[in-house]
Amino acid sequence: MQLTPDAIAGHNEKITALHQRQYQFLAETLHRKGLNVENLLTTIQAFQIAIPSWALGTGGTRFGRYPGAANPATWKKN
Repeated sequence: MQLTPDAIAGHNEKITALHQRQYQFLAETLHRKGLNVENLLTTIQAFQIAIPSWALGTGGTRFGRYPGAANPATWKKN
C-alpha cells in the first residue's frame, strides 16, 4: 500500500476537529496548573536524543554491523 498526500490529507481531515478539542482541553488544564503550553512545546521541540549510527539497521552493535536481509536496499557495505 502506498500512502499518497491525498490519502494522508483525507485521514487528517477526519481527525482534526477531535485533535483540536483535545489539545484545547490539555492547554486549559496545564494553564490552570500554572504551565505555559507554548513554552512546553518550544522545550519539547528543542529536545534531542543522540542515536549512535551502529544502532540503526539489523544486527548492529557498537563493534560493527552485521547486515541481514531486512536492511534498506540503499545500504552499502564499506
